[in-house]
Amino acid sequence: MVSCAVETPRTVEALTLCLKLVFLFTDMAVPAGTQMTQEAADEVDMLAADIEGKLTAKDIVAWKEAVASYVRSAIFPRKQWVKDNEIEWGSGIQKIICKMTLGKFPTKWEEFWDEQGGMEVVRKTIGRRRQSSADGQKKNLQSEYSMVVLNENGSMESNACT
Repeated sequence: MVSCAVETPRTVEALTLCLKLVFLFTDMAVPAGTQMTQEAADEVDMLAADIEGKLTAKDIVAWKEAVASYVRSAIFPRKQWVKDNEIEWGSGIQKIICKMTLGKFPTKWEEFWDEQGGMEVVRKTIGRRRQSSADGQKKNLQSEYSMVVLNENGSMESNACT
């Protein structure tokens, strides 16, 4: 189902109030001895944050994982070296990554990118991927070639590179 409603601060405020009222009345209907579990309380907080458009800790962790995965699969094969100005807010790479991975809360993308470590995730992911690629190439070269070494007597020995 596609919703064509435009979310304004008033509609968000009204939805938040409705959600709080539903939980208030639900809480009133539950016997006094029953406590809301921590999981249910977290779910309520997450729903309220979704309606208000706030970034939660779960959102940030999920976004970091999504960004790292996208960088490994789609960015790194095309770009192995990046400078800070190529991944800062407003750059082409940043726009592509946010559009492809961060879906909800476009107004919060900049906060995530600059304040919550989104740019750092890209920098570290590319660096780690490049290092593991270089280590693999080095290991392959060392295993394929052997060195000929002259010993003290002047005779030759064949040793594998280490």
